[in-house]
Amino acid sequence: MHLSSSIFTALSLLCLSGPSPVQSWTNYSFNSIRTRQARQTSFSPLSAGFGASGDKKREGKPAAPLKPKQQWDRYLALKQAPKVMVGVQIQDTDDWLPVGSVKAKDAASLEAAVLRQRALIAEHAKRLFPLQVTAKTKLNWGMMITEGGNDEGSWKTLDPKSFTSADVLDKDIGFEGTPDAASGFYCVYDQGKILNASGSGAEQRSSAFKKK
Repeated sequence: MHLSSSIFTALSLLCLSGPSPVQSWTNYSFNSIRTRQARQTSFSPLSAGFGASGDKKREGKPAAPLKPKQQWDRYLALKQAPKVMVGVQIQDTDDWLPVGSVKAKDAASLEAAVLRQRALIAEHAKRLFPLQVTAKTKLNWGMMITEGGNDEGSWKTLDPKSFTSADVLDKDIGFEGTPDAASGFYCVYDQGKILNASGSGAEQRSSAFKKK
């Protein structure tokens, strides 16, 4: 009888001292599940396409290539707009090769207008100077700076890295190349003769752009 009372007392003390092993394991499992669920919830936005991947979506797309005929039309439409002579320089040389003229809606946008249309300028340089300028030739782009209405000036080299497509609107700029009799690009005719200036009427302009 004394032994039974001792066993009963020991079991009572064990129950009062803390939770049973079964209860401890159950609480641990439940807490672990809740912790894993909380972690999954906190990281779910990243797996749904947010975070670093969103930066790529905000990056601007490269500017679309310009068409020579369209930019020539825009050049002619900008009748009273400021213009500047443009050219290319073969890198590691001193000489500049005049290629044509660029117009912009305002004088402050001329540099951006040259850089935006630099691909057209380079392409026309290859037509005008086929022996000097090829597809592999490394070029500098520049514009002629004149002062006081003088015809002569100095070339200013422009840095393409300083330009972004947001600097100027395509519809507000234009490019006209030096007339090239061999290809017909930028040629204006008067009774079969090539004029050295544009603006004599669209019906007299070369048909070289019809495929462009």
